[in-house]
Amino acid sequence: TVSFSCTTIQIAFFVNIFSIFYFINEQKFIKFFILLNFFVFSMVLLLHTNNFILLFLFWECIGITSYFLINFFELKTIVFKSAFKAFSFNRVSDVGILAALILYYSTIESFELSEINFMLFFSKNMYYNYFFFKISNLDLFLFFLCIAICCKSAQLGLHFWLPDSME
Repeated sequence: TVSFSCTTIQIAFFVNIFSIFYFINEQKFIKFFILLNFFVFSMVLLLHTNNFILLFLFWECIGITSYFLINFFELKTIVFKSAFKAFSFNRVSDVGILAALILYYSTIESFELSEINFMLFFSKNMYYNYFFFKISNLDLFLFFLCIAICCKSAQLGLHFWLPDSME
């Protein structure tokens, strides 16, 4: 957590330096600077949380801030469309993380992430039967978590929003 936070802050530092020189003559420079740093702040807090509810809250902050960063030049129609596409894909990732949160709580009745070892223990005997498939709680939890992470980070076929956001 600490090493990834340091890496994130270091990258954010250089992005801030670049944006000072790139956006200095832009009228909404302060708005961009605040949004960029709120994005980084939300990401660092996401890394340091031990509570699934706070993780979901910071996850949402990252998604909303990325929408506003992509839609920074809101007068262009193509920018609004790409921001809306990113926002839509972020909602898919939100559904995945929310489903993982519900499944996590229903298994161990806690929102603390440090108790994930209890989920490993309790989910060995908990299965859902879907037609001919038998799926454990842990497998379903990891599936929803992977969908959320892959969609948010534009991985594995869920990358369609990313090229448009580079407008």
